[in-house]
Amino acid sequence: DDPLTRLALSLGTPSRDAALREEVETLTRALAKLSEEDRRLVEWVHLEGLSHARVAERLGTSEVASRKALSRALARLSKLIAREC
Repeated sequence: DDPLTRLALSLGTPSRDAALREEVETLTRALAKLSEEDRRLVEWVHLEGLSHARVAERLGTSEVASRKALSRALARLSKLIAREC
């Protein structure tokens, strides 16, 4: 398990732990189905905590373009998660 999952599991009940594990597995499968670029954007901002300025720098684009790209990636991720449920 990754550190975030371990922390979340330490805070819950057995039934909540099972539900959380299922949610993490669904998210992991959905992330794997994203394009590499979309997955990178989501990981950089939501897992690594990079600012949009830093993401824009990495992409060689503007912050506005970075935010728009992340928004589109999250929309695609949301659709993939909905299909998993």
